[in-house]
Amino acid sequence: MIFGASAFEDAQRRGKSIQTYVSNVVVNGLLAYNNAREFENISAWLEEGLTKSEVAPDPEPGTCKWFYRSAEYTKWVQSGYQSCLWVQGNAG
Repeated sequence: MIFGASAFEDAQRRGKSIQTYVSNVVVNGLLAYNNAREFENISAWLEEGLTKSEVAPDPEPGTCKWFYRSAEYTKWVQSGYQSCLWVQGNAG
C-alpha cells in the first residue's frame, strides 16, 4: 500500500472513508512489524548453532526402518543424492 495523499485520494474515489484508509494503514503496518519480528526470532533461533541432538532426542528403536529399507530411498542413496527425494505423508 502506498502511503500519502495520492493513496488517500484513490481510496476516496473508491468510496472508502478516511477511517477505513487509516485502519488499513495501521493494520498493514502492524502486520509488517509482526512479520519482521517473527522473521528475526526464527533467524536468531536458526543461528544459535544447535546440534541435532539438542533439537531432537534420539528416535525410538525401529523408527523409520521401513523407510530406510525402501527401494526408493535405497535407489536415491545409490544415485549419490543426484536429485531431491520427495517424501510426504502423515507425521508420526
